Amino acid sequence: MTSCVLVAIISLALNGPSGASADIPPNLFVEVARSEAGGHFFSQVIYAPSAKALVSWGTQTHSHPIRTHETRHFLVDENRWIDALPPDKEAAWTGKPKQWPDWSICSTAGEFYLRDDVQMPRPTSSFYQVCWDGHNGRLLFYVASMTFSYEPVEREWKLIHDKHEKAQPPALLLWSSLCYEPVNKQVILFGGGGVDRPDGRPHTWAFDVTTDRWRPLDLEVEPPARCNSRMVYDKTHELIVLFGGDAQDRGLADTWVFDARKQKWEERRPRRSPYPRHSHAMAALDKSGNVLLVGGRAVADYRLAPKLSNQVWVYDAGENTWTPVDAKPPEIQGHQWYCMEDVPGTDEVILVVSSKYDHSQVTYRFRYGPETPTPDDIEGVPPDTFAYKTERTHEWYDDQPAADGDAHATLLADLPVNQWVEIKPPKSAKGRTWGSAIFDTDRGIAMKWGGGHSGYQGTDMAFYDVAANRFTIDRTPAFTPDPFDRWARRPAGRTFFNQPWARHMRHTCVYDAVRKLGVFTDAGGSEWYDRDADAVVKHTWIYDPVTRKWLEPIPQPFPGGGSVSPIAVPTPAGVIVYQHDRGRTWEDSGRMYRFVGEAGKPDTWGWEEIQIVGPDRPYQREHMTIVYDHRRDRLIFLSHDRETSQPLMWFFSMKDRRWIKNPEQPAGGVSTREAVYVPDQDAVLAYGPATKDDPIGTRVYLCEENRWVPLEIETPQYIVHEVALEYDPVHKMAVLLWPPRFEADIRPHLFRLDTANLPRR
Repeated sequence: MTSCVLVAIISLALNGPSGASADIPPNLFVEVARSEAGGHFFSQVIYAPSAKALVSWGTQTHSHPIRTHETRHFLVDENRWIDALPPDKEAAWTGKPKQWPDWSICSTAGEFYLRDDVQMPRPTSSFYQVCWDGHNGRLLFYVASMTFSYEPVEREWKLIHDKHEKAQPPALLLWSSLCYEPVNKQVILFGGGGVDRPDGRPHTWAFDVTTDRWRPLDLEVEPPARCNSRMVYDKTHELIVLFGGDAQDRGLADTWVFDARKQKWEERRPRRSPYPRHSHAMAALDKSGNVLLVGGRAVADYRLAPKLSNQVWVYDAGENTWTPVDAKPPEIQGHQWYCMEDVPGTDEVILVVSSKYDHSQVTYRFRYGPETPTPDDIEGVPPDTFAYKTERTHEWYDDQPAADGDAHATLLADLPVNQWVEIKPPKSAKGRTWGSAIFDTDRGIAMKWGGGHSGYQGTDMAFYDVAANRFTIDRTPAFTPDPFDRWARRPAGRTFFNQPWARHMRHTCVYDAVRKLGVFTDAGGSEWYDRDADAVVKHTWIYDPVTRKWLEPIPQPFPGGGSVSPIAVPTPAGVIVYQHDRGRTWEDSGRMYRFVGEAGKPDTWGWEEIQIVGPDRPYQREHMTIVYDHRRDRLIFLSHDRETSQPLMWFFSMKDRRWIKNPEQPAGGVSTREAVYVPDQDAVLAYGPATKDDPIGTRVYLCEENRWVPLEIETPQYIVHEVALEYDPVHKMAVLLWPPRFEADIRPHLFRLDTANLPRR
C-alpha cells in the first residue's frame, strides 16, 4: 500500500472525534481538517491547555471576502476549527465576520478597536511573536508595536502596553519570536527586524509575566540577526532552542540555545544540521525531549529548494545532534505557511498549513517515532554553513578583469555624435524595476537603486563607472523577508545593514552636488511610526557615494508613493522636489521643497518649502520629469494635459518662483520620465515615444529656439519602468542604463549630443 493511499485512508478515519494520538502511525502527516476559509497567513498557532485548543489569530489576504471571525480555535479532541466568538456575542456575530476595508499583510503599529463594546486588536500577521504564558494561562503577544494578551476560555483580549509605551521592545518589529520559559517566569523575545535603529534589530528582551514589564537583556553574546525563525522551549534541558532563519542577505543553518538557568545565549555546533532555511515549523516534543523541525523555505537554487525544504529533522539538545526523520511534509499547491504546536505530554504535533493567496487552510496531525530508521539520502550541512540569496555577491563583482583605461578613454573620446552607442562591460547588474537612477557628477558614476513589489528585491546600490566601464555594488544585497517578497507593500524601518527596503523609485531621487550626497525621497519603508513623536513620520534617506553607505534618514514634510510620487531635480543650489499636497493626490496641487544644510554637517540637513507665486501648477504623474535649465535658472517640466494627454511644457523661474505654461507650446514634444539637460548644448535630450505607436524614441528640445527635433535614429526599445537616463558632465555625454526586458541585465548606452549636427527647420 502506497503512502498516498495510506494518508487518504487515515484521513477519513481521523476526520472526527476519534482522532487520538495512539491512532496515528509514526512519522506520517495525517490530514484531519480542511477549510477554504479562516487561514491566517504568517501567524503562529498556539496551543492553549486551558481550552484544549489551538488558537489562531491574524490577518487574512486582502481582496478576498472575510468569511470567518479573526480569532479561531482548533478543538484538539474533535479535530475541527470554530470561530472563537465572545460568549455573549455568539448569537449576534455568528455568520457576520467583520469586513476590513484594507487588510495589509502586516501592521507595524496597531491599535485596539471596539465592536459592540468588545475590545479586540485589529488583525494583522503575528509571525512567531506570540507564546503561551504558563504562569497566567494566557496567550501573550508583542505585535504591531503593542503588548497584549488573549484568555482563551473567556475569549477575552486585554491591552497591556499600547504602541505609545516606550518601555517595550523597539516599535515596528516584524519577523520576531517569543518563547516562555518557566524557570524565571518570563518570556524571551529575540529575532526579527525592520525597526528604527541602525542595525535594524531588537536584540534580546525579557518580559516578566508576574509584573507585565519588559526589559532589555545586556548580553555579551547573542545570535546573529535573523527573521522568521521560531524559538521553542525544551523543558527537558531547560533551554530555548533557535535554529536558522532569514538574515536578509542569506539563509542561516546555525543552532543556538538560551540557557534559562544561566540567562545566556550559547551557540551549538552539531556535526550536521538542516540546510539553511527560514519560516520552518518547530515544536518541542515532551515525551522524547527532542525538538521537531518541519519544512520551511530553504535558501537555494529553485531547482534544489523543494527537495531541501521538504524535510523533517529532530534536535536532541542533550546530545547536540540533528537527525533527519523518514517523513515528508505535506506539499499543497498554494499553501506556503507552516506553523506547528505540540500536544503536551506526547510526541504528537498539530501542523497547520495556510495559503498565501487566499484563506484556505489544511490541518494535520503527526506523531514522531524515533524507532524509524534514519534516511540515508539526507546529508545535512556542517557548522558555519549559510547560503546567500543571490549569486551576485560583492565578491562576484570583484571578480572582473582590470579595466583598460587608455583603450576605453580613446573609445569615449571618439564616440560618434547624435547616436546611441552600446558599451559592453564584463559584468552587469540586474535592472532595478520601476525607477530611474542618479548620477554622481563629481566622479562620473551612475548609481541605480530600487525595484521592489513585482520586480527586483535587492537593496544593493549598483554603480556604473563610465570611465572604467565597470559595474560594482556597495554590498551583497539584502532581500525583503517573507511575506513581502513580491507584494506591493514594503515593511517599515531598516534592514540589518542600515538600508531602506527596495521600492519603485520612479524619479524620486537625485545626486546633490552641493553636499556630495544621494538624496532619496521615497525609499522603501521610509514612512514609519515614531514613538517619540507619537506620529507616522515620512523620512528622506541619504546616501554617501564615497563611503558607499547609507546615512541617518531625516524627517520629510511631503508625502510620497504611487503614480504621484515626488519628482526630484538636481540644481546648483541643491535638490528641489515637486510633490502634490497631502490629501490632494488627484488635483493639480503641487508644492515645492528645497534640500538645505551645510556639507558634512548632517544635523543641519532638512527641507524648506519654496513658496510658489500664483495658483498655476503643472499636472503631475509618474511618467514625467523636471530638468534644470542652467542658462536661464529655471526648471522645465515635461508634463501633459490631464484631459487630452498631449505634451505640455511648463517653466518655473527660480527668481520669480512662478509656474507658467510655455506660451508657445512647440510641436513634436513629449512627456517622459527620462530626460536630461545638456549644458554645453543648451538643450534637453528626451528618451521615449510621444504616443504608444510613435516610432521616434529620441528627441532634442532646443531651449533658445523653443523647438523639438525628432531624431530618426536607432534607439534602444523604450521600457519605461526599467530604464534610466542621466547626464555625465565629466565626459559630456548622456548615459542610458537600459535592460532589454523586465529585470534583465543593464546594457549601458552612451550618447554625445551635438546640436550643430541636428536636422534644421
